[in-house]
Amino acid sequence: MVFAVLALTLESAKFLVIALALGLLVLGYLVFKFIKEVTTKAILLLVIGGLILGMWSQRTQMDDCGDQVIAKAKLGDLTTTSCSFFGFDAKVNLPGGGD
Repeated sequence: MVFAVLALTLESAKFLVIALALGLLVLGYLVFKFIKEVTTKAILLLVIGGLILGMWSQRTQMDDCGDQVIAKAKLGDLTTTSCSFFGFDAKVNLPGGGD
């Protein structure tokens, strides 16, 4: 089985999260404007709000991981750093690292 690997820089990943959050805000507005049933509207808005909060917290974790990698590199530690995003582990390999 072949898996496509999507390589993102930290900045492009943060931009992607912001773009997705804005898209969900637009979706939330459309739900608020056009869904008539109060219960359905409330459930959909709660789900959309939860997705936005989850993405924003992952964005913060990306910042923390980036800071951790930079701090290790400044100390000369080029070993692989592992970060977790949405439950998936991402390994950051620095050029010149032995593993």
